[in-house]
Amino acid sequence: MSLKDLAIYLQMSEASLYHLVSEGKIPGVKVGKQWRFNKKEIDSWLRGQPRPKKDVLMVDDDPMILDSISQAIKGAGLNCISTCSAKDASILVREIAFDTILLDVILPDGSALDIVKTIDYSKQKPDVALVTGFPESSIVEEIRSMLPNVTVFTKPVGLSAIINFVRGG
Repeated sequence: MSLKDLAIYLQMSEASLYHLVSEGKIPGVKVGKQWRFNKKEIDSWLRGQPRPKKDVLMVDDDPMILDSISQAIKGAGLNCISTCSAKDASILVREIAFDTILLDVILPDGSALDIVKTIDYSKQKPDVALVTGFPESSIVEEIRSMLPNVTVFTKPVGLSAIINFVRGG
């Protein structure tokens, strides 16, 4: 089955599914430029899925920061989906109820504010942290007015501080 077929089968957007597949979270085989899936393997995978302790979304346009924080979160035994796009992150927060969301404030295709505005707070109550080089920006202040408990990490930030935040410590 194709990515589009699987998206329909799992009732997910293709963008969300693509992130999960490309990170190895869903079994599939890439043939050329297209992903292919075996329905029996998908059904078996669905039956065997344990509920992860925490689902974390990491959004940053710097590939080194994105990779280092995402790997640290995964290394701590948590589920982490990462993207460098505000648009993709907005799709993901509509599809997945994240426990924690880590956001760079300024992204090439939008801002953390755009993402925060798409979260359906009636369905999820994520812990949100901003990871930014601009802690005094107007975007940070506007997010603080919407989410008084938002945490702000100023770059460069230590990975241990991020892991403690994600774990709830």
